[in-house]
Amino acid sequence: MGEEHSSLAVKNEEHGILAAMGEEHGSLAVKNEEHGILAAMGEEHGSLAAMGEEHGSLAVMDEEHGSLATMGEEHSSLAVKNEEHGILAAMGEEHGSLAVMDEEHSSLAAMGEEHGSLAVMDEEHGSLAAVGEEHGSLAVMDEEHGSLAAVGEEHGSLAVMDEEHGSLAVMDEEHGSLAVMDEAHSSLAVMDDEHGSLAAMDDKHGSLATMNEEHGSLAAMGDVHGSLAAMGEEHGSLAVMDEEHGSLAAMNEEHSSLAVMDEVQGSLAVRDEEHGSLAAMDEVEGSLAAMNEEHSSLAVMDEEHGSLAVMNEEHSILEAMDEEHSSQAAMDEEHGSLAVMKEEHGSLATMNEEHSILAAMDEEHGSLAVMNEEHSSQAAMDEEHGSLAAMDEEHGSPAAMGEEHGSLAVMNEEHTSQAAMDEEHGSLAVMKEEHGSLATMNEEHSSLAVMDEEHGSLATMNEEHSILAAMDEEHGSLAAMGE
Repeated sequence: MGEEHSSLAVKNEEHGILAAMGEEHGSLAVKNEEHGILAAMGEEHGSLAAMGEEHGSLAVMDEEHGSLATMGEEHSSLAVKNEEHGILAAMGEEHGSLAVMDEEHSSLAAMGEEHGSLAVMDEEHGSLAAVGEEHGSLAVMDEEHGSLAAVGEEHGSLAVMDEEHGSLAVMDEEHGSLAVMDEAHSSLAVMDDEHGSLAAMDDKHGSLATMNEEHGSLAAMGDVHGSLAAMGEEHGSLAVMDEEHGSLAAMNEEHSSLAVMDEVQGSLAVRDEEHGSLAAMDEVEGSLAAMNEEHSSLAVMDEEHGSLAVMNEEHSILEAMDEEHSSQAAMDEEHGSLAVMKEEHGSLATMNEEHSILAAMDEEHGSLAVMNEEHSSQAAMDEEHGSLAAMDEEHGSPAAMGEEHGSLAVMNEEHTSQAAMDEEHGSLAVMKEEHGSLATMNEEHSSLAVMDEEHGSLATMNEEHSILAAMDEEHGSLAAMGE
């Protein structure tokens, strides 16, 4: 991820992912030792890791599976190469373009738009997507499975369609896909590869990871004020999908799922690990996200004042969360945002994880799981073998934290649990990864980055006018959003 004044590189030693993150007023480095997650943030006055950009670039390299991403755009670009599956993405646009090339399966994507377009061609499966929108559009065509999604919005749109096993956006590899995709055995609200894949999109101000709303971005995003990794919203947005007044993202991996929901008056993020089931519910605007997965399924729908994501798995779960070894419940008080998660051993209004428990509650605007105030952020880290708390005051960050008005990074290593919370307007993201996850949160405009390490996936987002459409065909759920 590369922002006008920040850059990001993430390196996972087991899967070879290196992330360097730089904020305008601070930097953040997070390292997960068991799975080797390192996040280093370099500022306007110091950037870290494989970056060479006018204001910041991002290089991501996956050593075990050989994914390499190099970003070099006017304000940032991204190229991703996965050697095992031969995925190469090069971004070189006036404000962000993306080219994806799959060597093993001969898929090539060339993108050249005024503000970002994407063309993806998969020769083995014969899928060609050509997009040329004024501000970015995406068309994905899968000939073998006959799925075609063509979207051309004045301000950008994204169509995601996957016929055989679920939803596919941009590119479907033999064992991986790019941008909001559902694999046979895993789904990830941005991109899922069997052993690591990367989708990168750069916006006028450098946003990375799936989607950026006009008033928010998500899943690794750089904002004008330096919001990194996941979110930058006027009122706070979060995860894969951002609405004008609320966003909902449901992310599910083979062994982990994440649902993040952001409301103007409160947000809730719940992540379920072992069997990947997840339910996020926002009451004040009436949005509900229930995600359940045996191996994968994802449906994302966002309304003007509420989002709804319903995921049905082999055992299906709705409006509640059933996890073998973890349960989470988050409640937003003042504005009444409530998420209730029920686990095998049952837990409510707090988070119970087999190896980590994290719960924080903010009354004024109602948030749960690590609170980030308007001009201060707090990182609480629960680690099976250690804990870390970092606090960023008004404009200064001690302890691995840097945001113009406060940022939050929470990392739990062996079994990892993270909760990032944006307080001013009450957005909450709770991330829990069995084998390592990374969440970074930017407060004033709030940003959250979610990264799933076990299978090495990176979520990417395109900001300027935001686009997101997630379609799950196998279970027949469709959610399309264009802000």
